[in-house]
Amino acid sequence: MSKLLLIFSFFIIYLNCDDLNSCPPGTYLMKKNSSCLSCPPGTKKIDNDCIKCPSGYYSIGLNICYNCKNGYISKEGESNCTICPAGTYESNNTKCINCSMGYYSKDGSKFCSKCRKGYISKEGESNCTICPAGTYESNNKECKNCSMGFYSNAGANECSICPKGYISKEGESNCTICPAGTYEYNYSECKNCSIGYYSNAGAHDCSICPKGYISKEGESNCTICPAGTYESNNKECKNCSIGFYSNAGANECSICPKGYISKEGESNCTICPAGTYESNNKECINCSMGYYSNAGANECSICPKGYISKEGENHCTICPAGTYSTGDFSTSSVRCEKCKMGYYSNAGANECSICPEGYISKEGESNCTICPAGTYENKKIECINCLQNQFSLDGSSFCLDKEKTLTSCSLGSYYSLQNNQCYKCGKGKFCKGAIHFILNALMEHIQMKDGANVKNVQLDHILVI
Repeated sequence: MSKLLLIFSFFIIYLNCDDLNSCPPGTYLMKKNSSCLSCPPGTKKIDNDCIKCPSGYYSIGLNICYNCKNGYISKEGESNCTICPAGTYESNNTKCINCSMGYYSKDGSKFCSKCRKGYISKEGESNCTICPAGTYESNNKECKNCSMGFYSNAGANECSICPKGYISKEGESNCTICPAGTYEYNYSECKNCSIGYYSNAGAHDCSICPKGYISKEGESNCTICPAGTYESNNKECKNCSIGFYSNAGANECSICPKGYISKEGESNCTICPAGTYESNNKECINCSMGYYSNAGANECSICPKGYISKEGENHCTICPAGTYSTGDFSTSSVRCEKCKMGYYSNAGANECSICPEGYISKEGESNCTICPAGTYENKKIECINCLQNQFSLDGSSFCLDKEKTLTSCSLGSYYSLQNNQCYKCGKGKFCKGAIHFILNALMEHIQMKDGANVKNVQLDHILVI
Protein backbone atom coordinates (compact mmCIF):
# COMPACT_ATOMS: atom_id res chain seq x y z
CA MET A 1 0.00 0.00 0.00
CA SER A 2 1.39 3.30 -1.01
CA LYS A 3 1.32 6.09 1.44
CA LEU A 4 0.56 9.85 1.11
CA LEU A 5 2.21 12.50 3.20
CA LEU A 6 -0.44 14.70 4.96
CA ILE A 7 0.78 18.01 6.25
CA PHE A 8 -1.21 19.11 9.36
CA SER A 9 -0.29 22.55 10.38
CA PHE A 10 3.33 21.99 11.06
CA PHE A 11 3.33 18.30 10.32
CA ILE A 12 2.35 16.02 7.40
CA ILE A 13 -0.02 13.16 7.69
CA TYR A 14 0.62 10.29 5.37
CA LEU A 15 -2.45 8.61 4.09
CA ASN A 16 -2.93 5.41 2.30
CA CYS A 17 -3.79 5.94 -1.27
CA ASP A 18 -6.88 3.98 -0.70
CA ASP A 19 -8.12 6.77 1.67
CA LEU A 20 -7.81 9.69 -0.74
CA ASN A 21 -11.49 10.35 -0.68
CA SER A 22 -11.79 10.56 3.13
CA CYS A 23 -9.53 12.77 5.29
CA PRO A 24 -9.51 12.37 9.07
CA PRO A 25 -11.35 14.86 11.29
CA GLY A 26 -9.70 18.23 11.41
CA THR A 27 -8.15 17.83 7.98
CA TYR A 28 -9.26 18.53 4.51
CA LEU A 29 -8.29 17.12 1.08
CA MET A 30 -5.96 19.20 -0.92
CA LYS A 31 -7.02 18.33 -4.46
CA LYS A 32 -3.84 19.56 -6.05
CA ASN A 33 -1.80 16.81 -4.67
CA SER A 34 -4.55 14.80 -3.11
CA SER A 35 -3.15 15.41 0.35
CA CYS A 36 -5.16 15.73 3.63
CA LEU A 37 -4.16 18.93 5.30
CA SER A 38 -5.10 20.12 8.84
CA CYS A 39 -7.54 23.15 9.18
CA PRO A 40 -5.65 26.07 10.74
CA PRO A 41 -6.66 27.44 14.23
CA GLY A 42 -9.82 29.54 14.13
CA THR A 43 -11.41 27.35 11.51
CA LYS A 44 -13.19 24.09 11.23
CA LYS A 45 -13.73 21.61 8.37
CA ILE A 46 -16.99 21.83 6.50
CA ASP A 47 -17.34 19.80 3.30
CA ASN A 48 -13.61 19.35 2.77
CA ASP A 49 -13.05 23.03 3.35
CA CYS A 50 -11.81 25.03 6.38
CA ILE A 51 -14.40 27.61 7.41
CA LYS A 52 -13.61 30.40 9.92
CA CYS A 53 -15.22 30.12 13.32
CA PRO A 54 -17.87 32.81 13.77
CA SER A 55 -17.45 35.69 16.22
CA GLY A 56 -17.72 34.46 19.77
CA TYR A 57 -16.11 31.18 18.90
CA TYR A 58 -12.61 29.89 18.59
CA SER A 59 -10.83 26.74 17.51
CA ILE A 60 -7.41 25.24 17.93
CA GLY A 61 -7.39 23.60 14.49
CA LEU A 62 -9.53 20.66 15.29
CA ASN A 63 -12.82 20.12 13.63
CA ILE A 64 -14.73 22.07 16.33
CA CYS A 65 -15.34 25.80 17.05
CA TYR A 66 -15.76 26.35 20.74
CA ASN A 67 -18.01 29.08 22.26
CA CYS A 68 -16.04 31.66 24.27
CA LYS A 69 -16.85 31.48 27.95
CA ASN A 70 -18.63 34.32 29.74
CA GLY A 71 -16.59 37.47 29.91
CA TYR A 72 -14.60 36.64 26.84
CA ILE A 73 -15.03 37.58 23.21
CA SER A 74 -13.57 36.66 19.86
CA LYS A 75 -13.74 37.90 16.34
CA GLU A 76 -14.43 35.70 13.35
CA GLY A 77 -11.75 33.10 12.69
CA GLU A 78 -9.87 33.55 15.97
CA SER A 79 -8.06 30.74 17.65
CA ASN A 80 -8.66 32.05 21.20
CA CYS A 81 -10.93 34.35 23.16
CA THR A 82 -9.96 37.68 24.64
CA ILE A 83 -11.07 38.60 28.18
CA CYS A 84 -13.21 41.74 28.50
CA PRO A 85 -11.24 44.24 30.54
CA ALA A 86 -12.50 45.73 33.81
CA GLY A 87 -15.03 48.48 33.19
CA THR A 88 -16.68 46.53 30.37
CA TYR A 89 -18.95 43.57 30.00
CA GLU A 90 -19.15 40.84 27.36
CA SER A 91 -22.07 40.95 24.93
CA ASN A 92 -22.81 37.70 23.12
CA ASN A 93 -19.10 36.89 23.29
CA THR A 94 -18.65 39.19 20.38
CA LYS A 95 -17.75 42.53 21.90
CA CYS A 96 -16.86 44.25 25.19
CA ILE A 97 -19.16 47.13 25.99
CA ASN A 98 -18.31 49.87 28.47
CA CYS A 99 -20.23 49.83 31.72
CA SER A 100 -22.73 52.66 31.92
CA MET A 101 -22.36 55.50 34.40
CA GLY A 102 -23.15 54.24 37.85
CA TYR A 103 -21.94 50.74 37.04
CA TYR A 104 -18.60 48.95 37.23
CA SER A 105 -17.06 45.56 36.41
CA LYS A 106 -13.99 43.45 36.95
CA ASP A 107 -11.98 41.68 34.21
CA GLY A 108 -14.00 39.05 32.38
CA SER A 109 -17.45 40.20 33.45
CA LYS A 110 -20.60 39.02 31.79
CA PHE A 111 -22.43 42.08 33.13
CA CYS A 112 -21.75 45.26 35.08
CA SER A 113 -22.68 45.74 38.73
CA LYS A 114 -24.47 48.84 39.98
CA CYS A 115 -22.50 51.04 42.33
CA ARG A 116 -23.83 50.90 45.86
CA LYS A 117 -25.48 53.89 47.46
CA GLY A 118 -23.14 56.75 48.06
CA TYR A 119 -20.81 55.77 45.24
CA ILE A 120 -20.61 56.84 41.61
CA SER A 121 -18.76 55.86 38.46
CA LYS A 122 -18.24 57.22 35.01
CA GLU A 123 -18.75 55.18 31.86
CA GLY A 124 -16.34 52.29 31.48
CA GLU A 125 -14.92 52.41 35.01
CA SER A 126 -13.76 49.36 36.84
CA ASN A 127 -14.69 50.59 40.30
CA CYS A 128 -16.93 53.11 42.01
CA THR A 129 -15.76 56.24 43.75
CA ILE A 130 -17.23 57.21 47.12
CA CYS A 131 -18.97 60.60 47.29
CA PRO A 132 -16.99 62.83 49.63
CA ALA A 133 -18.48 64.37 52.76
CA GLY A 134 -20.64 67.38 51.97
CA THR A 135 -22.05 65.72 48.85
CA TYR A 136 -24.56 63.02 48.04
CA GLU A 137 -24.81 60.43 45.30
CA SER A 138 -27.36 61.15 42.57
CA ASN A 139 -28.35 58.06 40.57
CA ASN A 140 -24.83 56.74 41.07
CA LYS A 141 -23.77 59.16 38.34
CA GLU A 142 -22.56 62.25 40.16
CA CYS A 143 -21.86 63.62 43.60
CA LYS A 144 -23.90 66.75 44.19
CA ASN A 145 -23.17 69.30 46.86
CA CYS A 146 -25.47 69.36 49.84
CA SER A 147 -27.66 72.45 49.86
CA MET A 148 -27.35 75.15 52.50
CA GLY A 149 -28.67 73.89 55.78
CA PHE A 150 -27.77 70.29 54.96
CA TYR A 151 -24.69 68.13 55.53
CA SER A 152 -23.43 64.63 54.81
CA ASN A 153 -20.71 62.18 55.64
CA ALA A 154 -18.68 60.44 52.94
CA GLY A 155 -20.68 57.87 50.97
CA ALA A 156 -24.09 59.44 51.53
CA ASN A 157 -26.92 59.04 49.08
CA GLU A 158 -28.80 61.91 50.66
CA CYS A 159 -27.97 64.88 52.82
CA SER A 160 -29.28 65.35 56.33
CA ILE A 161 -30.83 68.59 57.50
CA CYS A 162 -28.93 70.45 60.16
CA PRO A 163 -30.44 70.31 63.65
CA LYS A 164 -32.20 73.41 64.91
CA GLY A 165 -29.76 76.09 65.94
CA TYR A 166 -27.15 74.95 63.42
CA ILE A 167 -26.35 76.11 59.89
CA SER A 168 -24.24 75.03 56.95
CA LYS A 169 -23.14 76.42 53.65
CA GLU A 170 -23.46 74.54 50.36
CA GLY A 171 -21.31 71.42 50.18
CA GLU A 172 -20.33 71.27 53.85
CA SER A 173 -19.74 68.07 55.72
CA ASN A 174 -20.96 69.32 59.07
CA CYS A 175 -23.14 71.99 60.62
CA THR A 176 -21.92 74.94 62.61
CA ILE A 177 -23.68 75.93 65.80
CA CYS A 178 -25.09 79.46 65.92
CA PRO A 179 -23.25 81.38 68.65
CA ALA A 180 -24.99 82.90 71.65
CA GLY A 181 -26.77 86.14 70.76
CA THR A 182 -27.84 84.79 67.37
CA TYR A 183 -30.48 82.41 66.09
CA GLU A 184 -30.59 79.97 63.18
CA TYR A 185 -32.54 81.29 60.18
CA ASN A 186 -33.65 78.70 57.60
CA TYR A 187 -30.60 76.63 58.51
CA SER A 188 -28.59 78.90 56.25
CA GLU A 189 -27.45 81.81 58.42
CA CYS A 190 -27.13 82.94 62.02
CA LYS A 191 -28.94 86.23 62.53
CA ASN A 192 -28.41 88.56 65.48
CA CYS A 193 -31.09 88.66 68.13
CA SER A 194 -33.05 91.91 68.02
CA ILE A 195 -32.89 94.53 70.73
CA GLY A 196 -34.70 93.24 73.80
CA TYR A 197 -34.01 89.59 72.95
CA TYR A 198 -31.23 87.13 73.79
CA SER A 199 -30.20 83.56 73.02
CA ASN A 200 -27.84 80.81 74.07
CA ALA A 201 -25.60 79.01 71.60
CA GLY A 202 -27.55 76.78 69.21
CA ALA A 203 -30.82 78.69 69.42
CA HIS A 204 -33.53 78.29 66.82
CA ASP A 205 -35.09 81.56 67.91
CA CYS A 206 -34.37 84.30 70.43
CA SER A 207 -36.13 84.73 73.75
CA ILE A 208 -37.54 88.03 74.94
CA CYS A 209 -35.84 89.53 77.95
CA PRO A 210 -37.84 89.25 81.19
CA LYS A 211 -39.51 92.33 82.56
CA GLY A 212 -37.02 94.73 84.06
CA TYR A 213 -34.20 93.57 81.78
CA ILE A 214 -32.86 94.91 78.47
CA SER A 215 -30.44 93.83 75.77
CA LYS A 216 -28.75 95.29 72.73
CA GLU A 217 -28.76 93.65 69.30
CA GLY A 218 -26.89 90.35 69.20
CA GLU A 219 -26.46 89.89 72.93
CA SER A 220 -26.38 86.54 74.68
CA ASN A 221 -27.96 87.72 77.91
CA CYS A 222 -30.10 90.48 79.29
CA THR A 223 -28.94 93.21 81.64
CA ILE A 224 -31.02 94.15 84.66
CA CYS A 225 -32.20 97.75 84.85
CA PRO A 226 -30.56 99.36 87.88
CA ALA A 227 -32.54 100.82 90.76
CA GLY A 228 -33.94 104.21 89.90
CA THR A 229 -34.73 103.18 86.33
CA TYR A 230 -37.35 101.09 84.57
CA GLU A 231 -37.30 98.85 81.51
CA SER A 232 -38.92 100.33 78.41
CA ASN A 233 -39.87 97.72 75.78
CA ASN A 234 -36.84 95.66 76.82
CA LYS A 235 -34.75 98.16 74.84
CA GLU A 236 -33.54 100.73 77.34
CA CYS A 237 -33.51 101.58 81.01
CA LYS A 238 -35.16 104.97 81.53
CA ASN A 239 -34.78 107.08 84.65
CA CYS A 240 -37.73 107.25 86.98
CA SER A 241 -39.40 110.67 86.89
CA ILE A 242 -39.35 113.09 89.77
CA GLY A 243 -41.59 111.75 92.52
CA PHE A 244 -41.11 108.13 91.49
CA TYR A 245 -38.64 105.38 92.45
CA SER A 246 -37.80 101.80 91.57
CA ASN A 247 -35.81 98.80 92.68
CA ALA A 248 -33.43 97.00 90.36
CA GLY A 249 -35.24 95.03 87.63
CA ALA A 250 -38.38 97.16 87.54
CA ASN A 251 -40.54 97.50 84.46
CA GLU A 252 -42.27 100.53 85.91
CA CYS A 253 -41.58 103.07 88.61
CA SER A 254 -43.67 103.43 91.74
CA ILE A 255 -44.93 106.76 92.98
CA CYS A 256 -43.48 107.92 96.27
CA PRO A 257 -45.86 107.62 99.23
CA LYS A 258 -47.41 110.75 100.60
CA GLY A 259 -44.92 112.82 102.52
CA TYR A 260 -41.97 111.56 100.49
CA ILE A 261 -40.17 112.98 97.46
CA SER A 262 -37.54 111.86 94.97
CA LYS A 263 -35.41 113.35 92.25
CA GLU A 264 -35.17 111.92 88.74
CA GLY A 265 -33.56 108.48 88.59
CA GLU A 266 -33.59 107.77 92.31
CA SER A 267 -33.97 104.33 93.83
CA ASN A 268 -35.80 105.45 96.95
CA CYS A 269 -37.87 108.29 98.29
CA THR A 270 -36.78 110.77 100.93
CA ILE A 271 -39.12 111.68 103.75
CA CYS A 272 -40.03 115.34 104.05
CA PRO A 273 -38.64 116.61 107.35
CA ALA A 274 -40.85 118.02 110.08
CA GLY A 275 -41.86 121.59 109.33
CA THR A 276 -42.30 120.87 105.63
CA TYR A 277 -44.85 119.14 103.42
CA GLU A 278 -44.60 117.08 100.25
CA SER A 279 -45.75 118.82 97.07
CA ASN A 280 -46.56 116.44 94.20
CA ASN A 281 -43.83 114.11 95.47
CA LYS A 282 -41.35 116.53 93.90
CA GLU A 283 -40.25 118.85 96.68
CA CYS A 284 -40.57 119.50 100.39
CA ILE A 285 -41.98 122.99 100.97
CA ASN A 286 -41.75 124.81 104.29
CA CYS A 287 -44.95 125.13 106.24
CA SER A 288 -46.23 128.69 106.24
CA MET A 289 -46.34 130.82 109.36
CA GLY A 290 -49.06 129.59 111.65
CA TYR A 291 -48.77 126.02 110.37
CA TYR A 292 -46.70 123.02 111.43
CA SER A 293 -46.06 119.44 110.38
CA ASN A 294 -44.46 116.23 111.49
CA ALA A 295 -41.97 114.36 109.31
CA GLY A 296 -43.58 112.74 106.26
CA ALA A 297 -46.50 115.13 105.96
CA ASN A 298 -48.24 115.84 102.69
CA GLU A 299 -49.88 118.94 104.15
CA CYS A 300 -49.31 121.25 107.09
CA SER A 301 -51.73 121.58 109.97
CA ILE A 302 -52.90 124.95 111.22
CA CYS A 303 -51.86 125.89 114.70
CA PRO A 304 -54.72 125.84 117.21
CA LYS A 305 -56.03 129.14 118.47
CA GLY A 306 -53.73 130.61 121.01
CA TYR A 307 -50.66 129.15 119.32
CA ILE A 308 -48.33 130.45 116.63
CA SER A 309 -45.43 129.18 114.53
CA LYS A 310 -42.83 130.59 112.22
CA GLU A 311 -42.27 129.39 108.66
CA GLY A 312 -40.92 125.84 108.46
CA GLU A 313 -41.51 124.92 112.09
CA ASN A 314 -42.51 121.48 113.27
CA HIS A 315 -44.52 122.66 116.26
CA CYS A 316 -46.63 125.54 117.45
CA THR A 317 -45.67 127.79 120.36
CA ILE A 318 -48.27 128.72 122.92
CA CYS A 319 -48.99 132.42 123.27
CA PRO A 320 -47.93 133.50 126.78
CA ALA A 321 -50.36 135.02 129.26
CA GLY A 322 -51.14 138.62 128.38
CA THR A 323 -51.18 137.85 124.66
CA TYR A 324 -53.52 136.14 122.23
CA SER A 325 -53.67 134.60 118.77
CA THR A 326 -56.87 134.45 116.78
CA GLY A 327 -55.68 131.69 114.47
CA ASP A 328 -56.00 133.99 111.47
CA PHE A 329 -52.68 133.48 109.70
CA SER A 330 -53.61 135.25 106.50
CA THR A 331 -51.44 138.23 107.37
CA SER A 332 -47.78 138.30 106.61
CA SER A 333 -46.92 138.80 110.29
CA VAL A 334 -47.94 135.95 112.59
CA ARG A 335 -47.31 136.63 116.24
CA CYS A 336 -48.88 136.67 119.64
CA GLU A 337 -50.60 140.03 119.95
CA LYS A 338 -50.49 141.78 123.32
CA CYS A 339 -53.78 142.32 125.09
CA LYS A 340 -54.86 145.93 125.01
CA MET A 341 -55.13 148.06 128.12
CA GLY A 342 -58.12 146.97 130.13
CA TYR A 343 -57.87 143.39 128.91
CA TYR A 344 -56.02 140.30 130.11
CA SER A 345 -55.48 136.71 129.05
CA ASN A 346 -54.16 133.38 130.22
CA ALA A 347 -51.54 131.44 128.24
CA GLY A 348 -52.89 129.98 124.95
CA ALA A 349 -55.73 132.48 124.60
CA ASN A 350 -57.30 133.18 121.26
CA GLU A 351 -58.75 136.45 122.58
CA CYS A 352 -58.31 138.72 125.57
CA SER A 353 -60.97 139.13 128.27
CA ILE A 354 -62.07 142.53 129.50
CA CYS A 355 -61.20 143.34 133.05
CA PRO A 356 -64.19 143.32 135.46
CA GLU A 357 -65.51 146.61 136.70
CA GLY A 358 -63.27 148.10 139.29
CA TYR A 359 -60.20 146.52 137.73
CA ILE A 360 -57.61 147.81 135.29
CA SER A 361 -54.70 146.42 133.26
CA LYS A 362 -51.86 147.66 131.19
CA GLU A 363 -51.04 146.40 127.67
CA GLY A 364 -49.93 142.80 127.57
CA GLU A 365 -50.81 141.89 131.15
CA SER A 366 -52.00 138.48 132.23
CA ASN A 367 -54.31 139.71 135.00
CA CYS A 368 -56.20 142.79 136.13
CA THR A 369 -55.37 144.91 139.13
CA ILE A 370 -58.16 145.99 141.51
CA CYS A 371 -58.63 149.69 142.05
CA PRO A 372 -58.01 150.34 145.75
CA ALA A 373 -60.55 151.95 148.07
CA GLY A 374 -60.74 155.68 147.56
CA THR A 375 -60.36 155.27 143.79
CA TYR A 376 -62.53 154.21 140.95
CA GLU A 377 -61.80 152.41 137.66
CA ASN A 378 -61.90 154.57 134.57
CA LYS A 379 -62.34 152.69 131.26
CA LYS A 380 -60.43 149.73 132.67
CA ILE A 381 -57.18 151.54 132.10
CA GLU A 382 -56.63 153.62 135.22
CA CYS A 383 -57.70 154.06 138.84
CA ILE A 384 -58.69 157.68 139.58
CA ASN A 385 -58.85 159.10 143.12
CA CYS A 386 -62.27 160.00 144.50
CA LEU A 387 -63.01 163.67 145.22
CA GLN A 388 -62.59 165.02 148.73
CA ASN A 389 -66.27 164.59 149.68
CA GLN A 390 -66.51 161.13 148.11
CA PHE A 391 -65.49 157.63 149.07
CA SER A 392 -65.25 154.17 147.48
CA LEU A 393 -64.47 150.62 148.44
CA ASP A 394 -61.85 148.37 146.75
CA GLY A 395 -62.85 147.53 143.20
CA SER A 396 -65.20 150.42 142.68
CA SER A 397 -66.07 151.79 139.31
CA PHE A 398 -67.36 155.07 140.77
CA CYS A 399 -67.22 157.08 143.98
CA LEU A 400 -70.16 157.82 146.38
CA ASP A 401 -71.00 161.06 148.11
CA LYS A 402 -70.40 160.73 151.78
CA GLU A 403 -73.86 162.24 152.61
CA LYS A 404 -75.76 159.55 150.65
CA THR A 405 -77.23 156.60 152.55
CA LEU A 406 -78.68 153.37 151.43
CA THR A 407 -82.47 153.39 151.11
CA SER A 408 -84.29 150.46 152.66
CA CYS A 409 -85.92 148.25 149.99
CA SER A 410 -88.67 145.74 150.45
CA LEU A 411 -88.07 142.00 150.33
CA GLY A 412 -87.16 140.79 146.80
CA SER A 413 -86.06 144.14 145.53
CA TYR A 414 -82.74 145.78 144.96
CA TYR A 415 -81.38 149.28 145.40
CA SER A 416 -79.77 151.23 142.60
CA LEU A 417 -77.21 153.64 143.83
CA GLN A 418 -77.24 155.40 140.51
CA ASN A 419 -80.96 156.21 140.70
CA ASN A 420 -81.21 156.11 144.47
CA GLN A 421 -84.33 153.96 144.40
CA CYS A 422 -85.48 150.35 144.80
CA TYR A 423 -86.45 148.00 141.97
CA LYS A 424 -88.25 144.65 142.19
CA CYS A 425 -86.39 141.62 140.86
CA GLY A 426 -87.92 139.83 137.91
CA LYS A 427 -89.70 136.55 138.58
CA GLY A 428 -87.18 133.73 138.89
CA LYS A 429 -84.32 136.05 138.01
CA PHE A 430 -81.48 137.77 139.71
CA CYS A 431 -81.85 141.51 139.60
CA LYS A 432 -79.06 143.57 138.16
CA GLY A 433 -78.85 147.07 139.44
CA ALA A 434 -76.48 149.90 138.99
CA ILE A 435 -74.36 149.50 142.09
CA HIS A 436 -70.80 149.14 140.87
CA PHE A 437 -68.77 148.17 143.88
CA ILE A 438 -68.49 145.04 145.97
CA LEU A 439 -70.18 145.18 149.38
CA ASN A 440 -68.57 142.09 150.82
CA ALA A 441 -66.61 144.17 153.28
CA LEU A 442 -69.85 145.75 154.63
CA MET A 443 -71.92 142.56 154.87
CA GLU A 444 -71.95 142.55 158.68
CA HIS A 445 -72.90 146.25 159.01
CA ILE A 446 -75.69 146.63 156.47
CA GLN A 447 -79.23 145.96 157.80
CA MET A 448 -82.19 145.88 155.45
CA LYS A 449 -85.89 146.47 156.27
CA ASP A 450 -87.62 143.61 158.15
CA GLY A 451 -84.21 142.43 159.27
CA ALA A 452 -83.41 140.88 155.86
CA ASN A 453 -79.82 139.74 155.40
CA VAL A 454 -77.90 140.07 152.21
CA LYS A 455 -77.66 136.47 150.88
CA ASN A 456 -76.04 137.04 147.50
CA VAL A 457 -74.01 139.98 146.34
CA GLN A 458 -73.15 140.28 142.63
CA LEU A 459 -70.53 142.58 141.22
CA ASP A 460 -73.11 145.03 139.98
CA HIS A 461 -76.15 144.63 142.28
CA ILE A 462 -77.42 143.65 145.74
CA LEU A 463 -80.15 140.98 145.91
CA VAL A 464 -82.37 141.30 149.01
CA ILE A 465 -84.23 138.12 150.05
